[in-house]
Amino acid sequence: MSQKIEKSHWARLIQLLSQHKRKTAALVALLIGLVLAIVLLVNGQLEVGTFVSLLGLSLLAGVVIALWGGFSELKIFGGGIRLKELTGGAERGIKSLEEGRVTVYRQMLTLTMRKHGGASGYYDKRIPEFLLVIDEIKQQGLFAELSSQVDELAGQLLNQQQRNLTLMINPMTGEGISGVSVEQQIDELKGWLRQMEGSNVSSLSREGYLLYFDILGIIENLERLVDFSAGTHRAS
Repeated sequence: MSQKIEKSHWARLIQLLSQHKRKTAALVALLIGLVLAIVLLVNGQLEVGTFVSLLGLSLLAGVVIALWGGFSELKIFGGGIRLKELTGGAERGIKSLEEGRVTVYRQMLTLTMRKHGGASGYYDKRIPEFLLVIDEIKQQGLFAELSSQVDELAGQLLNQQQRNLTLMINPMTGEGISGVSVEQQIDELKGWLRQMEGSNVSSLSREGYLLYFDILGIIENLERLVDFSAGTHRAS
């Protein structure tokens, strides 16, 4: 009896899928692209920007398959697809797709906030990934929709990178960072580098050697965040 019921359920499922072949195919395409993108990102085989592009292409493929026959033209990620005449359903699909793009990039911004450090733990690797996503957002013309979240996260990253500086000790003098402003801290870190280079970097201890390369990255992080903040304020 149970086997008959199970077969009946499977038969209904197969019948339902066959009635909605296009939607089923769209969902399968979207899920395959999503799973593939996440697996490659987790395994470190994809950069954040590439992950976003792959996710967007999966979303595009799903919508095109689901609404095939209802488009005259669909534009996304700078490209175009010309099909048949536009219907009301396709118009709603395009609007939903545009909203989906904002959601994808909003999630990508959140994803860049995962915690991980550099060689000695002071350099925040999240900042380059965050700025890479910002570049993608600007290219897609979505910065206005995401500007409030971008500003908030940029402030959080800057504050965290500055907090990391309070834990650092100059291996040449045994002193910490005394600068308060970002500009003062950048100048002080550059002075640390000159001291370390003057005594030959290769002669430093392992901790000092790793710290040297983290300082290089920290300076770049701070300068890029300052430039980004200044550029955002000028634009506003």
